[in-house]
Amino acid sequence: DGPLVKPALYEGSAGQGAKVQLSAPKAGRRKFQGVLKGLKDGQVVLETADAGLVELKLDEIERARLVPDYEMELSGS
Repeated sequence: DGPLVKPALYEGSAGQGAKVQLSAPKAGRRKFQGVLKGLKDGQVVLETADAGLVELKLDEIERARLVPDYEMELSGS
């Protein structure tokens, strides 16, 4: 688990759990948690339990980090 700071890290971490916080709300929220699916057209693709697939622009991400599997299981994502 650790911070995601470079685009290559998002691609290389596909399939792992992540928490992402945006600098401004998107669809009424700033925080997303789910499974990274990689990058698509320069956007981070995240599969969440409540919102399905979401695409987040890299420049909108304030912070992001990988989360251990046990933390994802506890949160239900």
